[in-house]
Amino acid sequence: STDCKLWAIERLAYRSVIGELRRRKHEEKTELVRNCTVDGKKFSEIFDAAQLEDLVIALKEERFDPGEAILRVGEDSDTFFIIRSGRVCASNKSNGSEVGSLGKSQAFGLQTMIKDAPTNATYTAESPVFVYFLTRKDFHRMIGSWQDALDGISVSRLTMRKTRITRKTRITTVTKHDHLKLEDLEKFNVLGKGAFGKVKLVQSKGDKTVFALKALSKAYIVKNKQERHVIREFH
Repeated sequence: STDCKLWAIERLAYRSVIGELRRRKHEEKTELVRNCTVDGKKFSEIFDAAQLEDLVIALKEERFDPGEAILRVGEDSDTFFIIRSGRVCASNKSNGSEVGSLGKSQAFGLQTMIKDAPTNATYTAESPVFVYFLTRKDFHRMIGSWQDALDGISVSRLTMRKTRITRKTRITTVTKHDHLKLEDLEKFNVLGKGAFGKVKLVQSKGDKTVFALKALSKAYIVKNKQERHVIREFH
């Protein structure tokens, strides 16, 4: 053994430092995601604040070494990527020639997810690359379909949580809006599906009230002799 010097840090100070590092990383990640673009639109123009926060929390991180393929042409990928740092080369599917180089805040794999088609290019790390990634399943669970998001008709989980109301309030809401027609409603995410139909989150185009709309299959109900059950459920 030899003489040595030890540095000590108190638990509270350690937690404070770690908390500050996490805060800075979260802010950096948020800014990167906000500035990411798809179809000429920034994510900040596509998603509301609650949706962006959900994405930032859900995105996972991975590193790729130079020359390592991230996505290969023809793959049925269900994942999209946002570059945190480094450069990624996109090569043509037919002859392997380079068609572009992507850098920080740029995304790839989105079109594959949106169109549900095989990847049309190979993406390879040109340098050490750190990316954030998210699967279609996780995205759909939080926000809905990519196409709905691009069309501006997706709703964040925060909005859906605000629609959780008591049965008494629900009945009052239905009575208040019983004059509405389908064309008076803007449809959003599917909240749930059952044997008789499905429930969608909708919003009145007039007063912007958000509530759940249940659609039932009349033929299925009659076939299974469930008329009384459905009437009881409503009342």
